[in-house]
Amino acid sequence: MARSLGIRLGQRSFEIVVLNGSPKQAKLDRHIIGTLPTGGDDPIADAAAAIRAAIEKENLPTESVGLVIETGLAAFRTVRVPFSDPAKIEAVLKFEVESQLPQWNIDDVVVDFLVASGNEVESNLIVSAVQKADLQRQLSICEGAGLEPLEAELECTALVNAASHAGLLDSESACVLVHFGDVSTALVLVDGGEVKSVRAIHSGAFAPAQEGAEEAADNGAHLDRVSGLLKREILRTISSAETLQPLEAVYVAGYEPTGLVGEEVEGIPVEAIGVLPDADEDEIEDASRLYVAWGAALRELGGGVLKPSLRREELRFLGKFERLELPLAVLALLLVTIFSVRAIVTYKHIKQSETNLTTWLMASNRHMLGVPLEGVPGRLRNPSEELAEYANDAVKNDVPEKARFDQLTRIERMLQQEIIAAQRDLGQDVEIVQPMSCLDGIVLVIGVLNELKADLGQFSIRKVDADYSSGKGSRPDSVTVKLDLTFRGSGTIEATERFYSFLNAVRLKPWYLSDKPVKESVLETGDGIFIDGMTFAVDVNKGEFVTL
Repeated sequence: MARSLGIRLGQRSFEIVVLNGSPKQAKLDRHIIGTLPTGGDDPIADAAAAIRAAIEKENLPTESVGLVIETGLAAFRTVRVPFSDPAKIEAVLKFEVESQLPQWNIDDVVVDFLVASGNEVESNLIVSAVQKADLQRQLSICEGAGLEPLEAELECTALVNAASHAGLLDSESACVLVHFGDVSTALVLVDGGEVKSVRAIHSGAFAPAQEGAEEAADNGAHLDRVSGLLKREILRTISSAETLQPLEAVYVAGYEPTGLVGEEVEGIPVEAIGVLPDADEDEIEDASRLYVAWGAALRELGGGVLKPSLRREELRFLGKFERLELPLAVLALLLVTIFSVRAIVTYKHIKQSETNLTTWLMASNRHMLGVPLEGVPGRLRNPSEELAEYANDAVKNDVPEKARFDQLTRIERMLQQEIIAAQRDLGQDVEIVQPMSCLDGIVLVIGVLNELKADLGQFSIRKVDADYSSGKGSRPDSVTVKLDLTFRGSGTIEATERFYSFLNAVRLKPWYLSDKPVKESVLETGDGIFIDGMTFAVDVNKGEFVTL
């Protein structure tokens, strides 16, 4: 009987599901819900040891392993391409999305895509990008635990596969799938059984590690704050959704946020996904947390409506050559023969091209410099001595560049240099690029406060400063905006929520590059917080400004 294992790795916890059977009749065999150690000198080794101990204790099989990583590790972008062939999409995907990921070097990320909509001539893609270092860290933990994942995916895609198999997705309704994870939350909008949008919220059941907190999932203060944020993000998703089918439900998996399940958002009920398909609800504690691991295991059995692949680059050719030595040898001989014939034909084409280029060079010189002995004037008046001497010597092959194409290219560069020199003499220096405006950067950031003023209550901007930074290497130019802010509310918790609402709204903007975490301080009155030195790096060129 076929078996598979799905494992979800978070920052604080992990879940493992073992399935057996077929894709349509997958049965839950065994499962594990575990906690990862924190605070050690070698977190990768510590995490691997904890998972290995759990696997050995339960005597789990380790074949057909599917890995699920946190959605918060990925950046999501939308891309439109003028074709629908998956092979062509694969070939251009990194080039198409590179300009939308200024915070990363495109060579340091692995990208995956889902087709949100399209036809025979174009496709609208949801592209996810994960840094290779983050993916390798999760793979190293699995390898240290004795697991060899055949594939890796994000929580959002595993969630969709599990929900589809459970019958929650159909062609006549739309819904929002939510996975409330360790430190991030995934929101997936599904319309008529097809994924239309994916978002990641960098808040989860545990406080971020940089805050130094060790809160558990039942920490009331943290979960209340995050649950309020999550409810607003669900409301935002529902309000902006443009679905063809009626939006009927919001399904929540993973940890259970307080005060959300059982409520309604904009009249849409919020429900816990609950028990897994073909499993006994009474026998499984926290079954909702197993959902994405279940989806990964189902995918390794051959099921699921989505086929994500975060390991496509490293596994593309793995294991192929052992089965292809003889065919490759025969193919190599054929290629040598073909290329030999091709080389002869190409050589003849090159010789003919050299003859044509010689004619072109002579005609170009006649048009540009004229023929004084024949009384034919040239179109270029008062050419530089260097240009005239080089062009005349090129015809005689008395220049370092012997190839006619290189000679023509050199003449073109010399003409361009003379054009630029003339433009400079006329005060038209086209090479001067104006730096980014610090004022524009301030307007972009403060504009977010203006957008959210109805939700932020009383707040104040005590100080604003901005600096321009020129780019180096692959890093683009940017403007660094520094703010001193005060947020008020009924208490520090409400004020903190308002601050993080502003912070998350900035991070979702296309012009956002990065921010520097700062510590919030409580006002002496106890009804708010103040933040000094909140710093944002923004790309002003991606901002949208209203012209009055």
